Amino acid sequence: MIISNPYGSVTSGIVTLTVTLPALQPAITNGNLNLQFSGNAGQTYILQSAASLTAPINWQPIFTNAADANGHWSFTNSIPSAVPAVFFRLTTP
Repeated sequence: MIISNPYGSVTSGIVTLTVTLPALQPAITNGNLNLQFSGNAGQTYILQSAASLTAPINWQPIFTNAADANGHWSFTNSIPSAVPAVFFRLTTP
């Protein structure tokens, strides 16, 4: 296997690469949107939102917080009735 980036490349034997994405678990309770997931303890995560997924997508940061000592991260916010759709993604700095 050859792995490369702008700084060079390296050749190795056969490897297995596993990518695991944390599942963002949404729930709506009493007009509030609740997002939760399990990540890395102490890791800072940035919740971003966009009004459309049509390119170019304009992602805006709306909430930044670190996961707790158990890796739990959560966000709760009221849902504005005038907004037809909102899309979310979670990133790290």
